[in-house]
Amino acid sequence: VTASALLLHTSCRESEQLIFNSASRIHWKDTATVHQNFINKKSNVTRDTIWIPLQVIGELSTEPRQINIKQIKGYFYSYTYDKKGNITDTILTEAPSQAIANVHYVAFDSEEMKKNLLLKSFITTNKSGVEINLPLILLRDKSLKDKDYLLFIQLEPSSDFLLGDKQNMVKIISISDRLAKPSGWGVFEDAYLGKYSYAKIFKNIIRSDNAEANFASVAEYSLPTQQFKISTWNGIPPFVIKEFIDEP
Repeated sequence: VTASALLLHTSCRESEQLIFNSASRIHWKDTATVHQNFINKKSNVTRDTIWIPLQVIGELSTEPRQINIKQIKGYFYSYTYDKKGNITDTILTEAPSQAIANVHYVAFDSEEMKKNLLLKSFITTNKSGVEINLPLILLRDKSLKDKDYLLFIQLEPSSDFLLGDKQNMVKIISISDRLAKPSGWGVFEDAYLGKYSYAKIFKNIIRSDNAEANFASVAEYSLPTQQFKISTWNGIPPFVIKEFIDEP
């Protein structure tokens, strides 16, 4: 039996203690993966800015301050268990399809991103410190039509900021431009649905200006509007997908 997980640097919680330190420190608000899919955008959209919540604790300042981030290699680790549930082996594997600077995102050392990484003002405040939204620019490369790419970004100390909670140093961005295989597909694949075909799906999808896919012929199974937004694709029942794909 093998179980997999994403490898991140962790430590015991420390943000509560760090907030009382006078030094200015930063960490991501959380480590949840951000999923960005260009499939919701019109075809002439070639880039998109996403905003990643960042927390600043310690001393505040009205002066511009530098935030440093860098791309790192991401890894997955998997455990192999025996019949009694004991770990017998651990395997570390480099994550596939990792994002490339200036192909899937604007490089952090570019002049454009240097401006974005200069902290000039605060957005919101809460009991955990000051929260800002850090802008990252993603690029719509044609390679995103074939597979998803992962961007692993890590905060780095600067002359203005030390690092905060070590649990929240790494953030993952998943970048895509396609309809992913719905989660319900695998359960029925062999007996009913057959092999998932992205090309076959898109052959029949009618796109509107609002980036909606129309399923008029299976209206009795769909929403009252007879439409599914692309963002809800993963929630479409497998039998609806099957009827949709089987259309001529």
